[in-house]
Amino acid sequence: MKRYRLFLIILVLIIPAVGFSQTTQINSKLINKFGSEYLEKLKVEHPDRLAYLNYCADNQCYIIDMPGKPVPAIELTKNGAEEGYQITSADLENFNMYDFNIVASVNDQKYYRAGNTGKMIIVRSEKTMLQKYENYKSIK
Repeated sequence: MKRYRLFLIILVLIIPAVGFSQTTQINSKLINKFGSEYLEKLKVEHPDRLAYLNYCADNQCYIIDMPGKPVPAIELTKNGAEEGYQITSADLENFNMYDFNIVASVNDQKYYRAGNTGKMIIVRSEKTMLQKYENYKSIK
């Protein structure tokens, strides 16, 4: 009987701790695009949607060296930058897609040329991101 009570007490203490540890945090990359108020609302009302947006903020784009052959690519521009602003290597460190003119396609990858840096940003499609996110959740 004592063991049963001890087990129940431990269970009561552990379950809330597990629940708190799974609270979805807001990725700071999302704030400029969506605003803190909206993200806080998502955190409470739709934590699964916030988790997906967090995943996209860190995984939807990747940076490669420009290929040796011509590739049709959109010129990357920084939101709110003065006309004529040139993307620099510093812009690509800690890259935040939401600070630029990046728009993901539903079905196709998109390619963005990063000024004269010799780099290209590849943006995964929404379809690919949903698949990758489902895989990520299943192994998490």
